[in-house]
Amino acid sequence: EATADQLLARVTEQLIGEGWVTRGAVGNLPRGRKPVILHLNSNRTGIIGIDLRPVMTTVVLARLDASFLAQTTIVTEGTAAQFVAQLCSRVQELMKSHPGVCFEGIGVSVPGRVDSRSHELVFAPNLPWRDLDVKRPLEQASGLPVQLENAANACAMAEIWYGRHADVRDLVAVTVSEGIGVGMVFNGQLVQGWNGMAGEFGHVTLVQDG
Repeated sequence: EATADQLLARVTEQLIGEGWVTRGAVGNLPRGRKPVILHLNSNRTGIIGIDLRPVMTTVVLARLDASFLAQTTIVTEGTAAQFVAQLCSRVQELMKSHPGVCFEGIGVSVPGRVDSRSHELVFAPNLPWRDLDVKRPLEQASGLPVQLENAANACAMAEIWYGRHADVRDLVAVTVSEGIGVGMVFNGQLVQGWNGMAGEFGHVTLVQDG
């Protein structure tokens, strides 16, 4: 019967053989066998990120450490059906051009409110569409799970996960571009509210040309 160490060694060798883990430098110990440092092969697993913006939409293939393997853009134009079809086609092209990558899923950042029940973009003041369904067409085209998130919320989570605030539990991110958005993280949890609009603010035009 194999010991726990033997089972671990077998699993490790299998992961190395399949390309999930790579061998690194040899460590130094005062006595005993010198350990070999193992690393997760970040080039083996990829996540597709889509930043849907009013003028230009960016599609990237990212490693697990959030560094990019590939990046492309498409113009945000046409009818909702035309744009979604073009977006699905671009995602398929990206996946075909990286056959050695195991794709885990797709994340879509959108400049507006996402309905948590329908998973649709229900309102974006700087986009010409309402009730835009991106999730289901992308899932059908790619075979991957798709998650939509408000752009400011995604920005706040990115700062917690990959930014300079790894030890911060409470954070408010304010995004200023074509519009203004707010993402809030309290006690390490994203705050969305019952309708997904928690923390959002904007402005009212008092003088039309002012």
